[in-house]
Amino acid sequence: CARTFEHPDQLLAARFMPDGRSIVTLCQDTALRIWSREGALERTVTLDEVPFNTEDRPADLAIAGTSGSIAFGQATEVLVIDDAGDEIARLPGDGSSVQGVELSSDGRSALVTTASGRIAWWDVATATETVVREEGVAIFAPRISANGTTVSVASDYSVLVFDSAFGLQDRHATSAAM
Repeated sequence: CARTFEHPDQLLAARFMPDGRSIVTLCQDTALRIWSREGALERTVTLDEVPFNTEDRPADLAIAGTSGSIAFGQATEVLVIDDAGDEIARLPGDGSSVQGVELSSDGRSALVTTASGRIAWWDVATATETVVREEGVAIFAPRISANGTTVSVASDYSVLVFDSAFGLQDRHATSAAM
């Protein structure tokens, strides 16, 4: 049976919480909503002073598996909050639109991609960025493997896969157009 989760404005992203019993949604009205799987709204976290750019729809939402931290990117930065909505970190980015964000399972690292083609690995506690590479084309859909050893990102025609150790080395790139 399908369930509908109504929102007052355009929905930008949705993800399951690690326990699989709740769903987090990010809406254009700058609110995160946490829903039960049955469709009941459990709570709303209003995100004040968040730079939502209505012209750049790309947004992404990530949830750390063990810490419950929530990260989302919109406009030119990533905000990391705890499940009560309190800010943990603000990751400023490179000035171009954030296309994707993924948190490590412990919430200590974030993989962020931008419209300018930047792929960056962030230490959330210190808000320190390590630029993995600059592609020159929009990069999106960053993902970290369950065991944290491999990361992937996508462009229009390619998927890049890296080892996740600092100094990330290319392991494999599929498709030719990058």
